[in-house]
Amino acid sequence: MDAHRGNPPRSSGETETRKGIRAGLKNELIWTMLGVGALPLMLAMILSYLQGTKSLQGVIGASFKALAYETSTKIDLLIEGEISRNIRHANHPSIRSAVSGFNQTLLDPATRQKQIEEVIAGSTKPILESEASRVLQSFQKRKTLSVLATQALYVTDAFGVLRASINDFPDLLHSEKPDWRKTISGDKEFVYIGPVTFNEKTESFLMTFAFPVLDDKEKAIGVLHHVFDAKEFFSGSIEPITFGETGHVMMIDSSGMVIDCPIIPTGFMLEDPVLVRSVTGKSPDWVKTMGDGHGGEDLSIIGFSPLEQTREWITKSEGRNWYTFAWQASDELFAPMNNLFLWV
Repeated sequence: MDAHRGNPPRSSGETETRKGIRAGLKNELIWTMLGVGALPLMLAMILSYLQGTKSLQGVIGASFKALAYETSTKIDLLIEGEISRNIRHANHPSIRSAVSGFNQTLLDPATRQKQIEEVIAGSTKPILESEASRVLQSFQKRKTLSVLATQALYVTDAFGVLRASINDFPDLLHSEKPDWRKTISGDKEFVYIGPVTFNEKTESFLMTFAFPVLDDKEKAIGVLHHVFDAKEFFSGSIEPITFGETGHVMMIDSSGMVIDCPIIPTGFMLEDPVLVRSVTGKSPDWVKTMGDGHGGEDLSIIGFSPLEQTREWITKSEGRNWYTFAWQASDELFAPMNNLFLWV
């Protein structure tokens, strides 16, 4: 009998089972190693994406802020130039002489009301044919954007009575209107800039600038009124500024009313009060906000800037301040970053 006893032979089924277990363990180990190695990579990609998005938002916000500020400065200069021209017009000798002469005829309180009533009851034809009206019409000969946007240019005396005009747009008596009241009672450097309001006669949104007509002692003896179509006045400075498919600059007032925009009509009110408060700050800035004022509810980046020089005149006129507003649709704005992340 053989003293050495070996292990009993294994069946083929048992051998295959053991091989399967070893292969399964090896696969699990490989996948575990891959998972452990891939997890930090995925986390790094996500963190890089989030950090890249944050940095991109900062760059975009700063760019939009700069664009809004540049546009607001350009519009400030536009308005300042218009103010300077109208002050010169208000000081034209023929304008001053005509207003002074009419004022003299109304000094007597006993006859003043009667004469004013006669002017109101009469025709505007004598007014339009006056020397002062011809001078006003001469100011409109150059076909500048300002002239093309002009709806009315007229002069009232110290009692608010119309004395000269380029057309029959204005009423004959203005003593109850804020542009006349504030200008005639203001100092020699007062400039009235009124709110943008809808006018039924022209079926458009108009704004009024007003300037004192001064005598030799620099006392206000009358008022020069200049009425503009708001969209026509600002469109040359606002609407050419576009980028991409949706990027553009617009102009709003502190209540959220659109003054000029290449997409939204003038007079449209931005409905979200949070958005309006966010983009009407005292200094140029940019914000992230939900909603864009154009119907979207997604996260938006908006740069804005007040018209800082114009704000001084509007504040004295007790009006609503004006702001520029730079924006681009979020799906277009972040498309390159999102596409890169999906590709990776």
